[in-house]
Amino acid sequence: MSAATINLFDQLTPALQRAIEAVGDLSTPMAEISVDWLEATRTRFNQQVDPMGVPWKPRRDTENPNPLLVERGDLRNQLDNASGTDFAEVGVQATGGPAIYARVHNEGATIRPRTAGGLRTPFGVFAQIVIPKRQFIGASDADQANAVAILTDHLKAAFNGDAGGDQ
Repeated sequence: MSAATINLFDQLTPALQRAIEAVGDLSTPMAEISVDWLEATRTRFNQQVDPMGVPWKPRRDTENPNPLLVERGDLRNQLDNASGTDFAEVGVQATGGPAIYARVHNEGATIRPRTAGGLRTPFGVFAQIVIPKRQFIGASDADQANAVAILTDHLKAAFNGDAGGDQ
């Protein structure tokens, strides 16, 4: 049999090395992902929908003029992003009041009294209070697709010779 052999090793080595280096430190695309995700989270918070676009359960007190989860704006204003070499995240800053009640609102909860006598509130005494889930933190399908696109672009740039893997 007669055959021709092509050795691509020498041509692929620089591109593969750049890709390996780009994957070793994903700080740049992770920062971009976290910024985009924070913007999407703030938009959904203001629209009062969860990451899948489902509207939050309305409050029973229809006379309250404030948007849901906004009394003074502390929770919304504490939304923040962080990123590193291998992660991107969005959440509520871990200081002050919003850090305490963010999870309850995001996931929903049933609050029961620690002692007998019920929960005393400005609205009366209750055996328990059910806080409906009003998810504001989470990644939508679009957020996830955007993250994949950013990472893909980063790797394409690395293969094409951009030293930082940026486009």
